[in-house]
Amino acid sequence: MDTFLSDKSHLKLISLDSGICNPEIELAMYSIFHEIVCVDISERRLQGAENTAKRLGLNNITFVCADVGNYHFEEEYFDIAFFNQSLHHFDSIYH
Repeated sequence: MDTFLSDKSHLKLISLDSGICNPEIELAMYSIFHEIVCVDISERRLQGAENTAKRLGLNNITFVCADVGNYHFEEEYFDIAFFNQSLHHFDSIYH
């Protein structure tokens, strides 16, 4: 984090097929992240992640239950697109 993002602030990250969001929750602990959005199709996994984030007092991370193939977001809104062990599920990452 200190090596690559030390000069950054107010970053917005989207995580696609985020599962239980462990890496995203860890990233949310860094003040450089203004907004983190985790998108996954499993409501159960996201609920567990949301409970963890609440327990840790994180307010810069949100959880969206949706099929990422049909989830739309504003182009160039996010600074970082995060795929943690999920990229192989996509036919194309370009829209």
